[in-house]
Amino acid sequence: MTKKLKTKKDAENSVPLDIPVDGEKSRLLVFADGNFLAHVSRALEVSKILRNWGYDIHFASRGQFRHLIEKAGFIVHNVVTIGRNTTLHHAKKAGLVDKEWWTDITYRSIDSDIRAIRKVKPYAVLGDMHWSLKASAAYLKRPYISIVNAHWTKYSSAKMLAPTEHILTRILGKKITETILPTVRKMGMQYWASPYKHWQQQNVRSGIKVESLMDVMEGDLTLMPDIPEFFPVQDKPDSVYFVGPILWKPDLEVPSWLENLKPGKPTIYVTMGSTGVKKILDVSYQAFKEKDYNILATTGNLQHQDFERHANFYVTNYAPGLALLAKSDVTVNHAGNGSIYQALAAGVPMVCIPTHIDQEMNAQRIEHLNCGRFIHECEITPELLEQEVNHVLEDPVYNNTVKKVSARFKHLNGQRLAAQYSHEYLQRGKVVSDPIQ
Repeated sequence: MTKKLKTKKDAENSVPLDIPVDGEKSRLLVFADGNFLAHVSRALEVSKILRNWGYDIHFASRGQFRHLIEKAGFIVHNVVTIGRNTTLHHAKKAGLVDKEWWTDITYRSIDSDIRAIRKVKPYAVLGDMHWSLKASAAYLKRPYISIVNAHWTKYSSAKMLAPTEHILTRILGKKITETILPTVRKMGMQYWASPYKHWQQQNVRSGIKVESLMDVMEGDLTLMPDIPEFFPVQDKPDSVYFVGPILWKPDLEVPSWLENLKPGKPTIYVTMGSTGVKKILDVSYQAFKEKDYNILATTGNLQHQDFERHANFYVTNYAPGLALLAKSDVTVNHAGNGSIYQALAAGVPMVCIPTHIDQEMNAQRIEHLNCGRFIHECEITPELLEQEVNHVLEDPVYNNTVKKVSARFKHLNGQRLAAQYSHEYLQRGKVVSDPIQ
């Protein structure tokens, strides 16, 4: 079946190839962790395009950002989800977990996925970093499309430096830790994969083979919302593709104060995304209050009364990030995927303050590519933050480099390409468009 286009926006998202949607292949069930904005927003942006092309899409999600899916008009089904604080705790620790607890939550997640799939009866499933979906999709013989960061695949070739606050770094030092890090990471991925290996032994008919947690990340079609210049890969198969960043385009009003900034002053955009910590907002307040800057800040739901006492602060809970970046000279962020790619797309250099290891990997790449600077949460002080911001503002290498990267984004539309590749795979069994090089 095909969908008749009605608006200019619909026309821009029309199917680029003459591949009609087969009615038997039109229903998809999309899994997204509702506790984290990045996973919800990426799945949501791709799903809105696929829906516009004629797909019947349901969601399986649970968590504080589930309401964004419902607001977009999708039916949402409950699934087992690890609590937000628990996930952040383990991400920050970046170590092993209690095996009994991890096995229990893995089995419950797989069973929950299976129940949702049986209820909705989709032709295929799509998941954004939904680890258990590899097993549940294989068990029910459903095609599985995975959206996963490039550095979470076994094809990543970006060098990872020693995590600043990791226990190994504290005990062994950075040099030794970086020497043994590839081996340690491989062993850790094998440990985290152990419940899946046990499950596959009990469910041989599923056909999955899991040796590492990286195997769980990979789908029948795997889409990486990155660019190869930022997170390079090697030896990837034809089922794995870069699609470019999938940028969230929220239905939010631009704050009225954005047109009232004081002219002639550097403008700094402070944002902690959906996983920020109040400490960093407090340090930003101490660093920039009554200073000669315009400070734009999106705080999520963190308290920010102190900000409002000073005329150089312009504060709101949420706002369209790209609109604020268009007015900014530098951004202070937590190095989450959504924040860094919005900044790169806008051509704005960064000072990154990651709060867990996944964000630290992003921050390492930002600094390595001269797109900004990196301060670990444990090292941050108001004086250091202002020093690093001024360093980025004054050294033209950061602005020049990020502008070159930004030029790459003018030819990319991550959500559209992810939808296109998904559509081609679902209807033809393979991707037929030219991939990103």
